[in-house]
Amino acid sequence: LLMVSMLVGGYLAAMHAPTPHNMPIAVSGNAQQASAFADSFEAADTDAVDVRVVGSDAEARQLVLDREVAGAVALADGAATLYTAGAAGASQSGAVTALVAPQVLAEGLALQSEDLAPLPDNDSAGLGAMFMTTALMLAGYMPLSLILSNSPELMRFRRFVPLLAGWSALIAALVWTVVGPVMGVVEGHTAAVLGICALSVFAVGSVQLFLTRIFGPMAVLVGMLFLMVLGVPASNMSMSVHTMPGLYSWLHSFLPAAATGESLRSVLFFDGNGVGGHLLVLAIGAAASL
Repeated sequence: LLMVSMLVGGYLAAMHAPTPHNMPIAVSGNAQQASAFADSFEAADTDAVDVRVVGSDAEARQLVLDREVAGAVALADGAATLYTAGAAGASQSGAVTALVAPQVLAEGLALQSEDLAPLPDNDSAGLGAMFMTTALMLAGYMPLSLILSNSPELMRFRRFVPLLAGWSALIAALVWTVVGPVMGVVEGHTAAVLGICALSVFAVGSVQLFLTRIFGPMAVLVGMLFLMVLGVPASNMSMSVHTMPGLYSWLHSFLPAAATGESLRSVLFFDGNGVGGHLLVLAIGAAASL
């Protein structure tokens, strides 16, 4: 009853009515023109966007590639170029375009669009990293309830940690085999994908061990709450966290689903740009839990 209620209620609460909230947008161009555009853009809907003026077109593009902004507008010669990154989330690119296009046209500018990081043909919907993340979360927290019920002697710290390390390596190899050689969703990046997958399962399993010490068999519900019910929407993988209630942007900064998904996305689509911070979240979570 609790599992069904949490999953249905939690997912719907987060994603049933996506509305932009403080969507970060960068604006570049002539200082006066860019400032005026930013002011009118924010005035049109103060809650929807968080506009920042930057000094150059190159800086605006880099902010998009660093995923520090959801999109950028470069103003020049009666035209506006909208920069997005499809690999950072197809739904986010659509939301940015829906926000920017009316404002650009209202200013009498010609709109051009450029995707700085398009999704590859072998994963044109960007679902690979999302479903890999979901599988890794399940592999990290579900086995604890089975071990607690059937083999509680394995829950001793000195037995469990090496067992979890081996399980993490096994799951990483399985996930990579399915998405790589079998289905061809992921091409290359073998070592990085294996490492991220293993670290993710180990970190989640460590957190779940900590929760099991406190809540016993009911820890599976607590794990589901933070890893799936809150974690999947906050992961930024299926829908942009900037279109959900503000709570999810905060959860995105430390929940393991977000760290795992963004790490995989960084490696697969952005040449590892930004992966370090997300891996640090997983490492700190594992160390603190143990």
